Amino acid sequence: GGGTDRTMAEFARFNKNDAAAYPAYDAALEKVANVLRDLSLQIPPNVGGGLSSLLVDLDERGMLDNTLVVALGEMGRTPQPTGNWGRNHWSTLFPAVLAGGGIRRGGLYGESDKNAEYALTRPTGPEDLAATIYGSLGIDPDLRLPDAQGRPVPINEGGQVLRELLT
Repeated sequence: GGGTDRTMAEFARFNKNDAAAYPAYDAALEKVANVLRDLSLQIPPNVGGGLSSLLVDLDERGMLDNTLVVALGEMGRTPQPTGNWGRNHWSTLFPAVLAGGGIRRGGLYGESDKNAEYALTRPTGPEDLAATIYGSLGIDPDLRLPDAQGRPVPINEGGQVLRELLT
């Protein structure tokens, strides 16, 4: 117990103070990446520990099954570094962590090629991820809500719930 407060403090500290130290996460600072010759230096060290602390804490408090935790970026990065050791946007693959809230524990979904460029198995898209998130929360991913003129607009277009991820 007690890890959630520390976790939130770690995330807040990273977002507030450390963003400039990780240029691959901020396009405006991409050119600073040439200083970082080791790609492992571009991964924020507090994210893994903070995320695992959050999950353990929620589980110990009996809150994980009722809380959906989603950690992802809007896209991946190119598998190969650029000439100045930066990395460009790569929308073909992106990492995502889903836990709690109806998500099956301890699983992996899909496999990429050896360079993390393309999906070898189970290719999915953002629409599938959104449908799965909606499904885990008990929201029909085919739901339509009225826009300002009263026309029905889908909350998600074309996504399929990845049922094997759900409990």
